[in-house]
Amino acid sequence: MSLNTIYPLISLTPQTNRNVLAFLRLVIVCLIAGAAVSSRLFAVIRHESIIHEFDPWFNFRASKILTEQGFHAFWNWFDQTAWYPLGRVVGGTIYPGLMVTSGLIWNVFRLFNIPVDIRNICVLLAPGFSGLTAYATYLFARELGQKTNSKGAAQTKTVGETGEGTGLWAALFIGIAPGYISRSVAGSYDNEAIAIFILMTTFYLWIKALKQGSALYGSMTALFYFYMVAAWGGYAFITNMLPLHAFVLILMGRFTNKLYVAYSSFYAIGTLASMQVPFVGFQPIRTSEHMAALGVFGLLQLVAFVELVRSHVSSKQFKLLLQIGVAGFTVLAFGALVFMTKKGWIAPWTGRFYSLFDTGYAKIHIPIIASVSEHQPTAWTSFFFDLQMLIYLFPAGVYLCFRELRDEHVFVIIYSVLGSYFAGVMVRLMLTLTPIVCIAAAMIVSSLFDLYLDPAQPDSVDFGAASVASSIASSSPIEEFDASASGSAAGSARKSKKGHSTTSSVSSVSSVTSIKSTRSTRSSVSSTSTAYTQVPCISAIYGADTRLALISAFTFMLLLFVLHCTWVTSTAYSSPSVVLASKNPDGSTNIIDDFREAYYWLRMNTKKDAKVMSWWDYGYQIAGMADRTTIATVGKAMASKEEVSYPILRKHDVDYVLVIFGGLLGFSGDDINKFLWMRGEYKVDDEASSTMKNCLMYKMSYYDFDKLFGGQRAQDRVRGQVLPQVGPTLDSLEEAFTSENWIVRIYKVKGEDVLGRNHKDAKAFQSGRKKKAGSSLCLQQQHSSTAKLKPQLTNRSSTLLARCDSSAAWLVYYFAFNLGLTIFNKRVLLAFPFPWSLTAIHALAGTIGSQLAHANGLFSAARLSRNHSFILVAFSILYTVNIAVSNLSLHLVTVPFHQVVRATTPLFTIILSIIYFNKSYPFQTYLSLFIVVLGVALSTYGDYGWTLPGLLLTLLGTILASFKTIVTNVIQVGRLRLNPLDLLMRMSPLAFVQCIMYAYLTGEIDRVIVFAQAHMDRRKAAALVVNGIIAFGLNVVSFTANKKTSALTMTVAANVKQVLTILSAIIIFDLVISPTNLLGILVTLMGGAYYAKIELERKYASKSQDVFMLPSSHLVEPDDNKDARKHYHYTKRMNDDDNDDDDDDNDDQQEKDDENRYPRPIDLHPPAPHPLQINALLTKQRSFTLAPADRDLEEGVHTPPSDPPVLKIVSPR
Repeated sequence: MSLNTIYPLISLTPQTNRNVLAFLRLVIVCLIAGAAVSSRLFAVIRHESIIHEFDPWFNFRASKILTEQGFHAFWNWFDQTAWYPLGRVVGGTIYPGLMVTSGLIWNVFRLFNIPVDIRNICVLLAPGFSGLTAYATYLFARELGQKTNSKGAAQTKTVGETGEGTGLWAALFIGIAPGYISRSVAGSYDNEAIAIFILMTTFYLWIKALKQGSALYGSMTALFYFYMVAAWGGYAFITNMLPLHAFVLILMGRFTNKLYVAYSSFYAIGTLASMQVPFVGFQPIRTSEHMAALGVFGLLQLVAFVELVRSHVSSKQFKLLLQIGVAGFTVLAFGALVFMTKKGWIAPWTGRFYSLFDTGYAKIHIPIIASVSEHQPTAWTSFFFDLQMLIYLFPAGVYLCFRELRDEHVFVIIYSVLGSYFAGVMVRLMLTLTPIVCIAAAMIVSSLFDLYLDPAQPDSVDFGAASVASSIASSSPIEEFDASASGSAAGSARKSKKGHSTTSSVSSVSSVTSIKSTRSTRSSVSSTSTAYTQVPCISAIYGADTRLALISAFTFMLLLFVLHCTWVTSTAYSSPSVVLASKNPDGSTNIIDDFREAYYWLRMNTKKDAKVMSWWDYGYQIAGMADRTTIATVGKAMASKEEVSYPILRKHDVDYVLVIFGGLLGFSGDDINKFLWMRGEYKVDDEASSTMKNCLMYKMSYYDFDKLFGGQRAQDRVRGQVLPQVGPTLDSLEEAFTSENWIVRIYKVKGEDVLGRNHKDAKAFQSGRKKKAGSSLCLQQQHSSTAKLKPQLTNRSSTLLARCDSSAAWLVYYFAFNLGLTIFNKRVLLAFPFPWSLTAIHALAGTIGSQLAHANGLFSAARLSRNHSFILVAFSILYTVNIAVSNLSLHLVTVPFHQVVRATTPLFTIILSIIYFNKSYPFQTYLSLFIVVLGVALSTYGDYGWTLPGLLLTLLGTILASFKTIVTNVIQVGRLRLNPLDLLMRMSPLAFVQCIMYAYLTGEIDRVIVFAQAHMDRRKAAALVVNGIIAFGLNVVSFTANKKTSALTMTVAANVKQVLTILSAIIIFDLVISPTNLLGILVTLMGGAYYAKIELERKYASKSQDVFMLPSSHLVEPDDNKDARKHYHYTKRMNDDDNDDDDDDNDDQQEKDDENRYPRPIDLHPPAPHPLQINALLTKQRSFTLAPADRDLEEGVHTPPSDPPVLKIVSPR
C-alpha cells in the first residue's frame, strides 16, 4: 500500500505549492517566535514586571538616565553611588549597546505617541529578542542546506535540499531550549538579552559573504560585529571564531577570492567600527585577544600575493619563493608579537581568558573571578538539564557536516568543538553552545523527517557493490545509483588522483550520487544493473508501518523535550532573585520579599548621602532600589575582628552595613557561605575557631539569632550546624533593621565616642540602663491611622431576574444562539459562499450593535491604557487567526477527524490553566472530560482522513481555541474586568478590518463584488442582516457565559453543542446516522451532564467559603506621614461605577507615581485573615494599607475578632 493512500495530498500547481509552502513557513516562524516569547513570561505572570538579578539593575538605571536625560547626559554620566569613593565614569566603562537598543525602542514608541514605561521595555526586551534569535537561527541553519554555484546562486529546488526544514527545526529548538532561556527570561535585562541574536545574525551574514564573495555581506557582517562589540564583552568569541574559520579553510586548500573578499571587508570595517566604542578603544590592535584576527588578515594578504605570483612564474621558482616566504613571514610575525608584548605595546591575555585554558588560574590568581557562580566548571548533568535530547543529537548533526564538508559545514564543526570545550570549563558559556547544538540537532531531525515522511515509497531495487560503496560516501539519505553514475564517480576519483583538487572531486562524486529516486529511474536501474551482485531488498525499511512507528516514537520524544523545556523554564529559570518563593505545606506559594523590603527601608529611613557596605553582588540592587552609595571592597572588614574592622569602616565613611543571612529559612546564597572564598573551609558551631566567632560577618549574621528559639540552642538551617549556647554581641555596630524572614540584616555603624572611649568600654559603662523599646514608635505609627469601611450591600431585585442572570441560564442562551447561527449559516453559505466576507458581516454587526448599546447607556466604556489596548488588539488577532487556522485545516482533513481533534479542546484548556495559573482539578473533572471527548469521537465517527500538515494545523487550531477561551475569560474577570458588550465594541472593529484584509488577500473580495452585481437581491440581503444580528447575539451571550462560568466550562459546552448540532441536523435536514453516532450523542450528553453536576457540587461546596481574602483583614486609610511608607503596604482597587472626584484622582496619581519610584513590599506572612462577604461591595475606589489589628467587616459595622492574631514587628535596636 502506497503512502499516497494514507496521506491523501491535494493536487496543486507548482507555483501554488511554492506559495503555500512560503506562507506556511512564515506562519511557522511567527508561531515559533511567539512560543519563544511566551515561554519566557512565567516570572512576569507569577510575580510582576520587575528587573531580575544584580547586573540588570545597573543596566536599568543607565537606561533610565538615557531616556530621561538624553544620550549626551548618559554618555557623560558620573555615577557616584558605585565604586565609592572613586565613583564611576559610566560612558567609558560599559558596553552601551543594550541601553541604546532599549532607548531606541522607547523613542520609537514615543514617535507613535505610545506611552510605555522604560521599565517594561527593559523587562520584556530579552523575550522580544528571543523571537528575533529564532529567526536569525532559522536563516543560519537554512544556509547549511543550500548549495551555490560559482555565482553564489542557489542550485537546489526541493524543500529538503534548500535547508528550510533544518532552519525551522533549529528555530524551534533555540526558541525553547533552556540553555538560552536561562539568560533571556523576562526581567533578565543583561547584555546576553540581545547578544545571541547579534551572534547568530553575524554568523549568518558571514556565511552569506563567504558563499557569495560579496563585499556587501562582508560589510553587513562588520556592522553587526560592531553592534556585538557595543553590546557584550563576549564579542571576542566572534573576533576569534571568524579568523579561525578562515585559517582552517586556508590550511584545507580552500582559499578563494570569495574568502579573501569576505574576510578582508569584514576585518577592515569591523575593526575600525569596534574602536569607536570607548570601552574597547584601541584594544583591537593592542591586546592579545585580537591578534589572531590581525594575523589571519595578514596571512590572507600573503596568500593572495602568492596566488598572484604563481600565475607569473614557473612552478619550480614558485616553490622556492613559497618556502622562503612562509618561513620568513612566520619568523617575522612571531618575533614581532613577542617583541611588542614584552614592550607592553600588546597587552597579554586577561585573567578571564586565561581561566578558559587553565581552569585553576582564576582560583589561584584572581579569586573574585572564580567566586562568581556562573564562572564555575559545568556539571555533566547541566548539559542534559539545559539541552535534554539535543545533547545526544548534537554529535550526529556534526557527523552530517563531515559527510558533506562544504565551507559552511567546516564553520559548524569548528563552532561545535570550541563551544563544547568552553561550555565545559565555564557554565556561563553554555549560552554560546546552545545555538550550535540546536542547529546540529536540527540537521539530524530534519534529515530523519525528510526521510521517513517522504510520500514516495521505494520499490524493490537490487544494488550493486559499486553502488553500495558509493552510497556510503553520499550525503543524501535515500539515493539510487545506475551504472553511469558509478562510472562518473570512478572517473572523478581517477581525476583526483592525477592532481585535481580534493574539493572538485568531492563535489563531483556528491553531484553524481545525489540522483532523485523516481519510479522511472528505478526501472532503468533494474534493467541496466544485471552485472551487479544482488543484495537483499531494503524497501521494507521504508514501509508505511515502519515509518509511522519511527516518526511516532520520535514525535513522542519531541513532546517530552517540549515538556522538559517548559518545566525547566517554569521551575528553574523564572524566579527573580529579588523575590524568592517557596511552597507551603498545603501546596500554596509563599512569596519571600525580604530584599525589596530592606531596600525600601534604606530608601525611606536613611540619609540621601548614606554609605552602605555590602558584598559586591548587592551593590547594583541597592543603588537601583534604595538609591544609596555602596562600598564593595569588603573582604578584609568582614573577615576581621570588630576592633580591626571599625577603623576600616570609618576610613570609608560607612554608615550602614548590609549582610545576607539565610540561616533561618535555609537560603544558601548568604554571605556566610562566601567565606569559602575568603577563608576556605569553615564551621559555625562549637568547633568554630575563635577567629570565625569574633569576625564581623559572623557576629552580624548570628546577632540575637538565639532569641528566636525560645531558650534552646539555635540551629543554622543552611549549614546544618547547632550554634554555641551564647550568641555573639556587637559593640561598634547596632542593629537597624532585620527583614521578616531574617534574610537581610542592616546594621548602623556607631559614631566615635565623645569621651574618646572605645565602644566596648562605653557599652560596659552604660550597661544596666533601661532602654526604651524600639517597637513602641512602630506601634504608635501603625495605630495612629484609623478608617471606617462602609461596604454597601447589594441585593437582587427579584428571584426571576436572578435566575435569568445565572450561569446556567447564560449557557442555555449560548446553546440556543449557537445552534441557531450554525443552522442559519448552513443556509446562508449555500447562497452566499464567501466565509471571510460572512465573518466580516458578523464583526460589523457586532460593531454596530455594541455601539448602539453604548449609545443607549446599556453599559459604560472602561478607560483603558495603551497597554490594555495592545492586549485587545492581540486578542482580536488571536480570534481571527484561530478562525483562519480552523478553515485551513478543514481543507486538509475530513470533517469527522476535525471534530474529534477539536473535541480535545477542554484537555488543552486544562493544561494551559495548570501551566499559567497553577489551577488544579479533581479527578471527577478529568473523568467527565474523557466521557465528553469519547462521546464526540463516537458521534462523529466516519471517514477519518487526514494529512500530517492537516493534523498539525488542527492541533494548532485546538490549542488556539483553548488559549482564546482562556484569554476571553481573563479579560472579563481579570484585571481589565471588561463588560462583554464593551469587549465586543472594542474587538469587533479590529476583527472586521482583519477579515476584510484576509478576504482581499485570498481574492474573495473580487468574487463578492461580482456576486453582488449578478445575484444579490433583497431576500439575500435580509438573510445576511438577520445572520449578522444572530451573530451579534451569539457573541454577547458567549462572552457573558464565559465571564459567568469559566474557560473550561465553555470548551465543554462547545463539545456538547457539536452533538446538539447533529441532533438538529437529524430533525431539520433528515440526516441519517449510524447506531455508533447515536451512542456517541448519548455519551456526550451524559458526560456534559456529569461535568455540570461536578461543577454545581464544587460551587455549592465553596459557597459557604465564597469570601474575599485579604492579606490582613483590617484596612485603614493611609495617612500623610511619609514615614508610614516603611511599613508593609497593600493596595486593593475596587470597581467604581460612579465618577471619581478630584481628590480620588489626585490620590490615585500620587500612588502611581510612588509605585513607579518605590517598589512596594509585600506582606509575606500576614495574620490569619477574616472573611469579607462577597455582597459587601465597595462602590468607591479607595487605597488601603495594613493595620496591626484584624476586624470582621459585616454589613458596614466593625466587630472585633474573637481571637485577634498577633502582629510580629521587628523593631530597630
